[in-house]
Formats: sequence, C-alpha cells, structure tokens
Amino acid sequence: MRMTPKYNVQVSNELFHNGNVEAWKNIVESYKTKFPGLDVHIFHDGQKVNNINALFKWGKVKHGDVILFCVSGEDIKGVSKLQRYLYEGASVRYESYLKKDVNKVLNLF
Repeated sequence: MRMTPKYNVQVSNELFHNGNVEAWKNIVESYKTKFPGLDVHIFHDGQKVNNINALFKWGKVKHGDVILFCVSGEDIKGVSKLQRYLYEGASVRYESYLKKDVNKVLNLF
C-alpha cells in the first residue's frame, strides 16, 4: 500500500464549526465513493483524527489553524482536487458542500 505525504489545509473560516465538519464529511464521502480503494487520513495538532466530528467537538480548530490529510491505497488519484475541496470546506464557502439529496453522495470527483 502507498501513502501520500501529508498535505495541509488552512482553516480560513473564523471557527471550524459544525457546517465545516459536515462539508468535510461530504467531501471525503464523495472521494471515497469515486475511489473506493483509497482512504483519507486526517490529522490535527499532531494527532490522527479518527472521527471528523471530533474536529468540531474539540472546539480548538480556529482561523489560521492547519489540518493535515494524506491518502493511502494502491492507485492514488484526485489528491489535488481533494485538497482544493477540503480548503473550501474549511472556509466560509463550505455551504456549497452541504447541498445534496438525502441518502445521496456529492458528485465532486
């Protein structure tokens, strides 16, 4: 199995709140649906984040903080697009990633 280096995503929203978390969940779900053999790993403050909801619960993720991610799997694709979407999901533009039909996945990749 291969693994990319860790890429950073700077939080540009005043606070990484529940809307940002939901956007990230939708983005990661879309990525994993398009590339089912790949996994997205998220890190914050030197710790691996096993549940994206924890980023909101901790309440520590603020404007200017950096969240890291990497992708693991065999045939790694779409990482630059994933980074761009996660950056937007961590900004005030997160709302566009919340608009999806119930029980459907965003078609981003």
